[in-house]
Amino acid sequence: MSKIVFDASDKRLYFTGVNHCALFLKKSDGSYDNGVAWDGISNATVTPDGGDANDIYADNIKYLSIPGAVNINASITAYNYPKEFNACLGLGAKTDAAGLLFAQQARTKFGLVYKSKIGSAENEDYGYVLNILYNCLAAPSELSSDTVNESPEAGEFSFDISTVAVPESEMPAGLKPTSWVRIECKPGELLTAQGEPTEKLQTLLDKLYGKDAAGQAEASDPTLITPKAIYDILKTV
Repeated sequence: MSKIVFDASDKRLYFTGVNHCALFLKKSDGSYDNGVAWDGISNATVTPDGGDANDIYADNIKYLSIPGAVNINASITAYNYPKEFNACLGLGAKTDAAGLLFAQQARTKFGLVYKSKIGSAENEDYGYVLNILYNCLAAPSELSSDTVNESPEAGEFSFDISTVAVPESEMPAGLKPTSWVRIECKPGELLTAQGEPTEKLQTLLDKLYGKDAAGQAEASDPTLITPKAIYDILKTV
C-alpha cells in the first residue's frame, strides 16, 4: 500500500445542480406508469430523518446503544411541474373536461429520478449522481400568485415529500428495504475516461429515461425499475 496523497486535483470534487428529473405515477397495482419529464426543477433535497440512538443502561454503565429506524424525506422546488403531478397534489381531473381540476381528492403516490452534477477542480462536468426515489407522497402545498410589478419574479412551487421503503422482495439479497437509491457516476467507474456512460450505465439510463429506435434496436418507454433490477444491471459478473 502506498502513502496517502492529500489534496490531489482529481479528488477535489463538489456536488451541484439538478436536471433530468422524471416523474413516474404509481398505479393501483403497485407498478409505475411510464415516466414523464419534469422541467423547471430548481432544487431537489433528500433528508434522512430519525436514526437517533436509544441508550440503555444496566450494571451502572451504558449497556447498549440501539439506533432507531431512518426515514427518507425529500423536497422539490420548481418553477413548473408536469400536468401529471396534479394527481399527486390531490387535484382530480376528468378526461372529458380538459383543464378542469377538483381539489381535495386522493393523492397519487409517485417515483422520481433526477441527476445532480459532480464537478472537480479540473472539470466542472466530471460526473453526476443518479438519484431514484420510490413510494413518494407529496404533502399539500401552498400555491400563491403575486402581482406583476416593476421587478417581477417568477413564482416557485415547493413540495415536501415523504417516502416508504420498497418491499424486501424488490431489494438485492442481504440489504434492508429502502426508498432511495443513489448511483455515483464517475470516470473509471460508470463513466469512461471521456465522460461517456459505460455499457451497463447506458442500459440503466435507457430503462429509466427510455430510448428512441435506432438501427435494429427497438424504442423503449421510460420505466421505474426496482432496486434489485438496478443492481442486476450494474453488478460485476
